[in-house]
Amino acid sequence: DSDITSRTDLNSKTVGAQLGTTGDQYCTNEDGENDISVAEVKRYSKGMEAVSDLLAGRIDAVVIDDFPAEKLVEKNSDKIKKLDEALTSEEYAIAMPKGSTELQKLVNEVLQEMKDSGEMDEIVSKYISAE
Repeated sequence: DSDITSRTDLNSKTVGAQLGTTGDQYCTNEDGENDISVAEVKRYSKGMEAVSDLLAGRIDAVVIDDFPAEKLVEKNSDKIKKLDEALTSEEYAIAMPKGSTELQKLVNEVLQEMKDSGEMDEIVSKYISAE
């Protein structure tokens, strides 16, 4: 029943975020460059703690990575929703020395095998869970 239906609806709201994450930094907006200006950012050690406060009505929204957000909404679909629109996005990478084409090829092959076999999903579910 929230009136938050888009990212800009976070303006003037109390938002929960995991301490030190890019979501925390984006909502804090210290440099004033983001288009979102929340009223307050409440910081939590774990994203699930923020969701607990959201479920209890102590905050208006939670900014969290997409995968855990999906899992948390699955478990609480009658109480919370996930916006389709991302607040921000970021890329993940594996660093290696310049010119390491053989290593890069090997890493890419292993990553593809892990995706194809479902092992990547298992690892992500283990370390980025909704609990």
